[in-house]
Amino acid sequence: MAGTYLNTRCAISTFKKYAEPLLQVLSEHSLDLLREVGLLQLFSMSDVPQNIPILYRLLRLYRPDKAAFILGQYYIKFTVNEVALILGLPNRGDDFHFHRTPFSEMKQSDIVAELNQLANEADSEEVEERRVDALVKYVVAKFFFPLKSLGIPECLQQIGGLEDFRRYNWAKAIHGFLNAQLTPLHKLSCKREEPSSLGYLEGCSIILVVWLFEHTNLQVTEDALARPRICRWSAKASFSYKFCAQLSSRLWPKKEVTGLYESRRDALPENMHEWPITMVNVAPTQNNADDCGVFVIKYMETIASRELICWSRHTNWHLQMLKFRAQIACDLIQCFVITGKE
Repeated sequence: MAGTYLNTRCAISTFKKYAEPLLQVLSEHSLDLLREVGLLQLFSMSDVPQNIPILYRLLRLYRPDKAAFILGQYYIKFTVNEVALILGLPNRGDDFHFHRTPFSEMKQSDIVAELNQLANEADSEEVEERRVDALVKYVVAKFFFPLKSLGIPECLQQIGGLEDFRRYNWAKAIHGFLNAQLTPLHKLSCKREEPSSLGYLEGCSIILVVWLFEHTNLQVTEDALARPRICRWSAKASFSYKFCAQLSSRLWPKKEVTGLYESRRDALPENMHEWPITMVNVAPTQNNADDCGVFVIKYMETIASRELICWSRHTNWHLQMLKFRAQIACDLIQCFVITGKE
């Protein structure tokens, strides 16, 4: 779909529509496998509009020197962890090296035709496996990395189904592809009189729209508890160019965050905004909406140990949640037995 001043190929409504016939014939086992790796949930998204006016204005608000967007008086970074939370994908795995070229012989339309063909074939184990593999490639090509040419690079065509999908850190790859376009498009927007065409923002551009909703009071969630976070937002969340022309004066981080900072401004001798931030590229992360508290406890335990931390040794925490929960319960019970205090 094209906007007046910016174009993108990422459209939730068509993405879901083309996959629906195949999803209806998949076995419960296949659906469970897709749910386990975080793909099935993506088809539960509301049809959030592309919001080209918001994307266009966000590019104007990007600050390459800060690698952040300016929202009101605050610089807010767009991070890999946020992509993972928005899409419900783990932030771990091997790096996926996306290369735009060479292109394979397939186009997006060919994958759609393959989905329809497989949906109409007689059920068998071999057909079921092909259905799942085709759906994985469809999500990666149509939603994660949609290109203006509608072509499919060979690196995507070579994804070999669920096992291959599990290997890679898709949140990092999606973030990297989007992030690499922000500075060039921002500079182009600064060179041209406003409004003017900026061409295409490729990839999963709807993430930036949801990211803005997550960080501001611009839009009210449809379901604040929905997971992944992209499922929180309504199909009615659409804004005009006229509205977005004044977006910079409307954008303020959520009141809860700014209010907490302002109310605690004098609690510390230094300004929290000036604290150094160290990003850990390889760290254990949850792959569901339930284990965040346990992960926070494990982070605190590991950091408090004051030993040299090698986070890459702990990336299997998500497989040990039952054990960790039992240990926490045991510690609480022992504490009560020893102290007699609840």
